Amino acid sequence: MTDTPPKVQALYPPGDWLALRARAAETLITVADSARAIKELYELIAPDLRLNALLLWDVGRNGQLQLAAHCGISKEQAKSVADRLGRAGGAEPLTGHVPDVLTSIDPRADVLKDIGLGAYAAVSLDACGRPPSILGFGRRWPDRFSEDELEFVQAISRYFAAALGRIRSEAERHAGEERLRLAMESAGFGTLDYDVAMGVHYWSPELKAIYGFAPETEITLGDLVRTVPVEDRQAVSDSIAEAAQSFARGDFRVYESTHRIVRADGELRWVTAKGRTIFSEVDGQRRPIRHLSLVQDITDRKLAEDQQRASEERMQLAQKLAGVSSWDWSPNRKLWVSDNYRAIHGLPPDAPMNWSTFKDLLHPDDREQILADFRLLRGQDGYFSVDFRILRPSDKEARWLRTQGGVVNDGSDVGRLVGITFDITEQRRQQERERLLTREVDHRAKNLLNVVQSMVQLTRADTIPEFVEEVVGRIHALARVHSLIAASRWLGASLAKIVEDELAPFSATGKRLRTRGPSVELTPAAAQTMALVIHELTTNAVKHGALARAGGKVSIEWSLSAPGGKDLVLHWRESGGPPVQPPQRKGFGTNLIHGSIERHLGGKVMLDWRRAGLLCTIALPATLLAETTDGGAHLDGSVPDDKGPRA
Repeated sequence: MTDTPPKVQALYPPGDWLALRARAAETLITVADSARAIKELYELIAPDLRLNALLLWDVGRNGQLQLAAHCGISKEQAKSVADRLGRAGGAEPLTGHVPDVLTSIDPRADVLKDIGLGAYAAVSLDACGRPPSILGFGRRWPDRFSEDELEFVQAISRYFAAALGRIRSEAERHAGEERLRLAMESAGFGTLDYDVAMGVHYWSPELKAIYGFAPETEITLGDLVRTVPVEDRQAVSDSIAEAAQSFARGDFRVYESTHRIVRADGELRWVTAKGRTIFSEVDGQRRPIRHLSLVQDITDRKLAEDQQRASEERMQLAQKLAGVSSWDWSPNRKLWVSDNYRAIHGLPPDAPMNWSTFKDLLHPDDREQILADFRLLRGQDGYFSVDFRILRPSDKEARWLRTQGGVVNDGSDVGRLVGITFDITEQRRQQERERLLTREVDHRAKNLLNVVQSMVQLTRADTIPEFVEEVVGRIHALARVHSLIAASRWLGASLAKIVEDELAPFSATGKRLRTRGPSVELTPAAAQTMALVIHELTTNAVKHGALARAGGKVSIEWSLSAPGGKDLVLHWRESGGPPVQPPQRKGFGTNLIHGSIERHLGGKVMLDWRRAGLLCTIALPATLLAETTDGGAHLDGSVPDDKGPRA
């Protein structure tokens, strides 16, 4: 580098800065980008201003310097600047006049030394928008800028600032338009722009594609109207007319319509159209001048919504049929419940649902514990299952419910609970019945074993076969009544069925047997005892009484003690058998009848050994009757006459 700058041929006479400024302003008006602006401005002013470099610096939001455009320096020098700024993490901007760069102690001048500048003048272009920029004028020799030159630099910088602002605004506008175009393409939007005054429509290619037309096809508004099914056209027309009237009144409402179209290829699609009419004052009157519309194909969304709605309807139906309801609750939201949640809880369909409502439904005896359980659940992960009782407002009935669900911690609602609730009242009742049934079975089994043991110990017979016959017969009687009781789930047994089972071997004898009485259900204890008693009476009739002779008859009749009464009275009458002699001693059968009826059941027994036949009368207290209904029970299937006993 020499100490004396070379001679440069100026384009304008020395000091004729005004003409040069005008030429610079004219040049900057037409440039389209900042790099081109730097190049053309440099070529214009460098000879007269003795420039060797023109630099455009951008200052980032963090205040760091970047070389945005340049002219007069090589690519290697520009790369060196970028490397230095990169290693240093940028640099602070340098503005103003530096007459001798080489002797400057300002560290900000180091980057200028790297590219071989000797004198430098820079102006901030803050007015050009974001980010702020700096326009730098450089000479290779330490040839300071004169006052006139600095004034010229300031003027040129103002022109450049205006040009740079325009360039960036246009770039931002183009970028915005491109983003809008990409967004509209991604969202499936088509545009319609109608110039009312000129009567000209502009259809975007995307809009034509939505309606099934090729991009090169010339279409009219009528073509679009004809794609709307006839049954939908009136609704679409009404929407447009309503929007137009609202605009005429100054109500700038956006026209919107969702309807079906039949595309040119015959495919049925759903679209949503949004439009706005722009009005202007013409000759003192408000007139429409332009109509803008956006059209979007929403077929996929519509199908998804329909599928979602159908899925929700199926889910609601399944929950209703299964008696299950779903819910979603968190501290930051209202309680959401499915349609049948209120029905399960005994609430009206329109009853408000919130945490307070749920607390009021809880059974008073369970409320504190259940609320404490739910508070603990909100701070945990995983699934839970809780059983609790409620008092339904609709009928004040206590019902058992089970809630199962999980804690959802998705970052937005800490402690959110999602789950299902269903009624388990019948399940609870069944469990209680099974518990009681298990106890009853255990009790009956022990009692049955005791009875069998007593029968074996007390049975008397002359021979072993006679002993076996009597014991086995009594055990069979117990087995038959045990089956009846088990079939009723240990609730009891029908007296008529007990009599029928014991007399079944003799039912073929026709008129020899007759039973008559109302439908009576005995408790398990009474049923077991009466089965043994009827068995003993039948055995005695076969061996010694009416059934021991061909013409003998047995009549078993029972009734309730009085109209509306509950005590049971049974009469066993024998006739037509051999003459009856009172027994000389009480055998097992007689002792069993008296002992089981009187001592075990608290009833009464009367045995009348009449010569014409035995008459046994048994009375049982009402506490041994499980259930009674009107009607008779007959082995021969005959209908009871009007004179028979009635409940």
